[in-house]
Amino acid sequence: MSDKTCQRKVFRIRYPEEARARLTAFGREFEIVDCSEAGLRFRLNGGAAPASQSINGSIRFGAGTSVEISGFVLRSKEDHVAVKFAKSLSPAVIMGEQRWLRDHNARQLAQAGAATAT
Repeated sequence: MSDKTCQRKVFRIRYPEEARARLTAFGREFEIVDCSEAGLRFRLNGGAAPASQSINGSIRFGAGTSVEISGFVLRSKEDHVAVKFAKSLSPAVIMGEQRWLRDHNARQLAQAGAATAT
């Protein structure tokens, strides 16, 4: 029996609620739950699932970067929609967002620690 390990080809950012990137598409804005170079998952926030199987829009990342995206809806389940990009995002964009999120989390921890100390 061979010892094969399953390795993902892309890194997926999972966002905490307070620091989610935003997707603008279908004339609305949505919270992105997670994102990679290959696709993303967003919350419908109680709205109806998109009728279209294709998607065009833009992502506004917490780090301040904005990118245009296009792709198609892979699945819509409960309050989440999974999207596969037609063209992958730059790994540099994802890495920049990962650094921003790490710094954001460190700032949140420092603020919580300062509030507890007072």
